[in-house]
Amino acid sequence: MSCPQYAVQLTLPQGYLDITVVEAPLQGQHIQALIGRDVLKHAVFIYQGHTSQFTLSF
Repeated sequence: MSCPQYAVQLTLPQGYLDITVVEAPLQGQHIQALIGRDVLKHAVFIYQGHTSQFTLSF
């Protein structure tokens, strides 16, 4: 499937992160966005399954 790609620069406390993001159809999956390991390796991600909540800190 062909999907649009975009160059994105994220501003993090450690500096800037230049990444390429992909627009993909996620309808019907209860997903608004996916965060890849290229971003997560700069963060601490905590998921609390019993409340379905997460914390993402940089």
